[in-house]
Amino acid sequence: NSIVKKISIITNQTHPEQYHKLKKETFIVLHGNPNITLIENGNSQIHSLKPGDVLTVQPNVIHSWTSETGCII
Repeated sequence: NSIVKKISIITNQTHPEQYHKLKKETFIVLHGNPNITLIENGNSQIHSLKPGDVLTVQPNVIHSWTSETGCII
């Protein structure tokens, strides 16, 4: 089962770190430029995305996101 939701991020908004024990989460950038941070095994990686980019986060990977200009994912 897949759940689809749109997430709107206003200018300079940051979503706090989270993770999911069982599910993977796929982000598709519809508008704007989000920065999605992934933390796995203590290693942090920032993904600067643009419209059309897709990023899948595996279970148990800590992730958060922000956008300097606002975006829709």
